[in-house]
Amino acid sequence: MTTISKKQSLLMVTTAISLLLIIPGCSLFNKKSQPTQAGMMQEDDDGIQDSSPVVVTMDGKPLITQARLAREKQNIIDTQPQAKQIIESMPANVLDRQLAQGLASQEVITRYIKDNDIDDLPEYKQEFARALKTVEQALNAKFFTEKIAAGLSEKEVRDFYNANRDTMPYFIISRGGVVAQGASFATQAEAQEFLDKVKSMGGNISQAAKAANKESALQDFKLVHEQSMDLEPALRDKILGMQKVPSTELFALEDGTFWVVSATRKEETKYRDFEQAKNEVRQFLMQEFVAKELERLSREYNIVIDDAYFGPMPSQQELMNAMAAAQDQGGDMDMDMDGENDQEAHNHQTKAQVRTASAA
Repeated sequence: MTTISKKQSLLMVTTAISLLLIIPGCSLFNKKSQPTQAGMMQEDDDGIQDSSPVVVTMDGKPLITQARLAREKQNIIDTQPQAKQIIESMPANVLDRQLAQGLASQEVITRYIKDNDIDDLPEYKQEFARALKTVEQALNAKFFTEKIAAGLSEKEVRDFYNANRDTMPYFIISRGGVVAQGASFATQAEAQEFLDKVKSMGGNISQAAKAANKESALQDFKLVHEQSMDLEPALRDKILGMQKVPSTELFALEDGTFWVVSATRKEETKYRDFEQAKNEVRQFLMQEFVAKELERLSREYNIVIDDAYFGPMPSQQELMNAMAAAQDQGGDMDMDMDGENDQEAHNHQTKAQVRTASAA
């Protein structure tokens, strides 16, 4: 194993253990531990009866059992899914040893806090109440969302996907269309003469343009599709409407120009599979469900916001300018950390695309 690999493995272990400090229900936020004699039935802070072998003692009394160690490990997996791979990749005895040390450190901190009456300090109680409120609000939001979105069916998710997959870049792997080239002419006679030239050369518009000294007029449209914004819409629609490909046709546009267009092949649009996209679609639709229900409940509960208190709101353009300025000032913070920022940007982009499609 290289030095870098060793450091990475150590970091993985440290990261997994450090998660103990933020798992819900850790002993730091519970009542004081009540150790019992080894071999006796013990009830932990969660009310679980535990008579498994003791792994860690404090002052000669049982502190952490094998069963608690296993429960805490599972708690990390349940509350921090990203840690599962780290835990599964480490030798069990190494991880368990570090876990036991982390739990013991928690208990040492808890005892110190209790022994020194720190939890009776006003600032401690204030911070504790604030933390509990934050947890309560997070749980409320979680269960509210789950309750409201419980009625979202697989059919609704699939219907949204089918209705919007052509308008959302996120759903499209490669856009289909018609590969074409064309040349414009001022008169129909000139265009017809060039069309005949192309046909006489087996449909090779490039050779025909060279032979007719029209190379400078020839344009390569590459792949023409419905989102081709650099092409005249009328001409774009004519090309996409060509029934036979490969073929060469003459089009007369309303602006008085005449085009000879050679289409060489058609490409079908390739979409992201529904199974790949459905989780993001479901997440967005759940947010829509929750937003609508919040609006309904706000009316039912007679929520009134005094807009006069806030004064005149900035325009959309002013908001965009302010956000752009803030982004410029925070540019140094946009460094990529293992792709996390890229993923976050991707998520925001996907949601914006979904909203655009939904609004349309």
